[in-house]
Amino acid sequence: EAPGPRRGARRRARRSRRGGHR
Repeated sequence: EAPGPRRGARRRARRSRRGGHR
């Protein structure tokens, strides 16, 4: 996992309802 936009996206997806996880 590259420490780039993926790290920020993961943190945002966790709080956002559009994370795709749930």
